[in-house]
Amino acid sequence: MSKKKEIGTCRLCQKTKKLTFEHVPPKCAFNDDKVKMVNLKTMLENGTYSSVSDLDKQYGKILQQGRGGYFLCADCNSKTGQWYASEYNQFIKGVAYVLSEIKDSPVECVHINFKKTNPLALFKEALTMFCDINEGLSADDNIKKYLLDKESTEFNTEKYRIYIHIHRGKMFRQNGFSIMVRTDGTVINLSEITAFPIGLTLYKELPVGYKPKGVDITGFAKCDYNKEYDLNIDIPILESNSIFSGDYRTEEEIEEQAKKNS
Repeated sequence: MSKKKEIGTCRLCQKTKKLTFEHVPPKCAFNDDKVKMVNLKTMLENGTYSSVSDLDKQYGKILQQGRGGYFLCADCNSKTGQWYASEYNQFIKGVAYVLSEIKDSPVECVHINFKKTNPLALFKEALTMFCDINEGLSADDNIKKYLLDKESTEFNTEKYRIYIHIHRGKMFRQNGFSIMVRTDGTVINLSEITAFPIGLTLYKELPVGYKPKGVDITGFAKCDYNKEYDLNIDIPILESNSIFSGDYRTEEEIEEQAKKNS
C-alpha cells in the first residue's frame, strides 16, 4: 500500500484527517494490478463511450497499485479492513473458484453454496466501498454509525438496497450515484461497482414495482455478526460492456443499437 497521505474528509467518519489509500475492491479481491481509471463525465463530454474500444482513445489516470483512492482515514481503513474485508475476500475467491469450475458451461446463473459465512461483514464491506466512491453517503441515514459498529444491524433497508451479480464482459465500472431514466419514465438512482468476479449495485429509494437485475442481498444487513451462516444463493450472470451503471447489454446488443441509431 502506498505510504503517501493526503488531508481531506474521511468518507466514513466524516472527519478531516490524513487519508490513506483505500483499494476498491480490496487488494486481495483481485485488485492489485495496474489499471487505467477513466472519468465518466469526461467520456460523456467527449462522446467516447459507445464501445469498449473507446477507452483506448480516452485519457485516464494510471493507478499502479490497483483501483482505489484516498477515501478513508487510517483508523477507519484499519477497522473496516479487520472487521469486513477478510470475509469479503474469502467470498470473492470462492466465487472465482466456482467460475473456474464452470468456465466452459453456457450458464446464465451461478449457484453459490458456502458454509460458515458472515453475511453481515460481507454486506458492510460492500457498503463501505460505496461510501468510498460516494462522498457524503456515510453522513446519511446513520450509515456512519452502522458501519463503525461492527455488530450494528440498524440499517434502513427501505431506503437503500444492494444487489449482486456475476460479472461478464470487457468493462469494469466504479460509478458513484447517477440517474437512469427508463422508457416508461421511471427514475432509478443507483451506484455500481463491477469488477471480476462480481458486480454490486446500490439503489437509493427504489420505485415501487421496479425489480432490478441481480440478487437482492440487503437481507444480509440484519444478520448477527457473531453467528455463522450457510450461504445458498443463485446469482445471475450479467454483462458490463459500457460505462453506464445498470447497462447489462451484450456487445452484440450494443452494436445493434448503434446501427439503429446511425
